[in-house]
Formats: sequence, structure tokens, C-alpha cells
Amino acid sequence: MTDEPSIATYRIDADDVIQDVDAEWLQFAELNDTPGLSREAVVGRSLWDFIAGAEAEHIFKQIFERCRERSSGARVPFRCDSPTRTRRMILAIEPRPERSLEATSILLAAEERDYVGLLDVKAERSDTILYSCSWCRRIQLPDGEWREMEPGVRALDLFGEDPLPRLSHGICGDCEVRTALG
Repeated sequence: MTDEPSIATYRIDADDVIQDVDAEWLQFAELNDTPGLSREAVVGRSLWDFIAGAEAEHIFKQIFERCRERSSGARVPFRCDSPTRTRRMILAIEPRPERSLEATSILLAAEERDYVGLLDVKAERSDTILYSCSWCRRIQLPDGEWREMEPGVRALDLFGEDPLPRLSHGICGDCEVRTALG
């Protein structure tokens, strides 16, 4: 997927309702087979409809509020992986008039990898919930330990499991410290 955009932007209003997405956002959504992220599907809806996990939502709300209160931007490192690709990215958040914000995802590095079904949006899911860190994409094991995606999938013996657990987003201890919100 070498033709994927290296930058994609969306704008939200003071109530965190998505006002617009750019052409690169739409291209990224199409290349990643996520029709639920089309312009028609997202504009006019709350950003929080698209954030899975109370911890991730809470932290992003704090970051957004700081940007609005201080009229200054923020840079948030995160991962945006697909089943066959890892992506290290930065979310650059900038305040705009009337407490709106512009958020730009910037691709720093991407690598191909073997298929990880757990990240396939089309995979059938069970009612079991598995937590993935919204920032580093590690997954939480039943004992509370956070592991990188592939070793975590091996430790949980998820290869070939059908249906796979649902993913919800949280934050691991390392990333909580890095966000300076812990």
C-alpha cells in the first residue's frame, strides 16, 4: 500500500462534532476498506462515535480541552495499524476559531508485516473484549501485562480463532505516563 497518504486531516467544532474531512482522509479510509469512515458517514457526527474505549475518549477530551483553553497545539504519537501494516504516526492538533480544532494525522513510518486477523475490521467477532492501547497498539493479556500485537496474539493463542475477540481501546501504563495525564 505504497500510495497511501502520509497526512490526513479532519476538523471538529466546539462540541467535537466532525465538520469536515480532507481528500487524504477519504483516500486512507478507502485504501483500508473502511466505508464507515466516508465523508457521508462521519461529517455531522460526534468524534466520540468513532473512538472505542472510555480511557481513550477521556484522555483525548483532556488533550482537546487543553488545546482550546491554552490556544496552543498538541502533538500526540500513536499507532494506526492494519492487518498487514504497522504505522507510527503523530496527531497534530491545532486550535481554530470558535473553539474548533483541526487534527492532522502525519505518517512517520510504515512497515509491512504478516497478516494479523485481530486487526481485520471484517473479521467475525465474539462477545469477548480484548483491550488494545490506543497509542502503541499493544494488547492487554488477562494477567494485566501489555504486549506488542504479534507476541500478544501468540500468547493468547488467537491464530485461527473464530470468532476473534472484539477490540476496545485503552491505554497501557507506559503510554499513560508519556501522555503526562496519569
